[in-house]
Amino acid sequence: MKTFFWKKKSKDPDFIEDLKKNSQLKELIRYDENFNPKRKVIFESRLAGIILDHPRILFNPIKKVSSATLSDFNSIFENYINDKKNEFSKHCYEFFYHNPNIQAAYSGYYGKKLIQSKEDVTSFMDWVNNVLCSEDEETTYNKLLLILKYGHFFLRSYVHLKKFESKLDINIIPPGVGNEALKKQMNELWSKIHIDWPSNPITHSRISTHHTARAKLTSRFGIFSDEYVSQEDYVQLALPVIPLHLPGKNVWRVTSTAEFTQSARFNLNMPLIASIGGSLGLMLIPAMVVGNLDIEEMKMFNLGATALMIGLGHHSFHEFKRVWETLSIPYTDGDYKSIFPDGLIEKHSELKSLCEEFSDLLYRDQHSGQSFRKRY
Repeated sequence: MKTFFWKKKSKDPDFIEDLKKNSQLKELIRYDENFNPKRKVIFESRLAGIILDHPRILFNPIKKVSSATLSDFNSIFENYINDKKNEFSKHCYEFFYHNPNIQAAYSGYYGKKLIQSKEDVTSFMDWVNNVLCSEDEETTYNKLLLILKYGHFFLRSYVHLKKFESKLDINIIPPGVGNEALKKQMNELWSKIHIDWPSNPITHSRISTHHTARAKLTSRFGIFSDEYVSQEDYVQLALPVIPLHLPGKNVWRVTSTAEFTQSARFNLNMPLIASIGGSLGLMLIPAMVVGNLDIEEMKMFNLGATALMIGLGHHSFHEFKRVWETLSIPYTDGDYKSIFPDGLIEKHSELKSLCEEFSDLLYRDQHSGQSFRKRY
């Protein structure tokens, strides 16, 4: 009876806020351990860190996609150089140039507007070209960052560009940039993933924190809170250092009332940060359509894309379920191993070591005790 009482109350946001002042807080914490089980939080963050720091055979599909986007990037930049007085052309360029995360990777500054001299435009174009064409595995983070922003530009931004509403169909991609047939394919796929705010039931599983105090900028990698990492400093040693960013987990707050949240929390015991979302599709759709990846390449690219999103704290692993289902990427609820291409772990020494250390998470269903290998 006591267990039922706390499970019911843990779904009530008002009760939780009141409980923070209550001596019974320890009972709530006992259930919040299910919300973000520490061992799985560590595994997901370290998995993401290994993929970005040691991409190995995952690097080729990532490089293939980044190279395929280069001509579109150059078209955007050239349009701006040739027609700086055109407001639309200016927006297209600044969409990339002034993105805080890209600026941090490019210049070392976060969210600082730089003077757009002709020389700096050329310098930024050269940097983008070098990143997208590079054979160096150390550029993996920057490649994925540019691909993510590419997806934002071609699949999301024009839904929200109200100032162009009278002049343009805001669901289209800019004319003169990219292949028209590919634009149509990408938009068709995005329409299957895109969440219709606020009517879609998925949005009921999270609350925007845009109007609340946010955490400070951080270079911490993964889905930890700052307090958690300070207590687990040894974990941070195994994670890459990335430029300053605002953790994605500070943009949304998970609610306990949604069906998805309850399933992830009480049945699958999977970590949650922002609840289910479609943002991973902003990377996977260009990879499928523009990068023309085959099935095995998509599985590998997906791990890279997932690593970036987890590393920046945008989502935890299971929150990508909707995207994977929509794009037919294999995933079994709560089963980390189901997302790996066959044989990848054995071929990748760092992944193999990690998966051996966390073998209990990859090879055993924690709820039934049955082996995933036997069941699937």
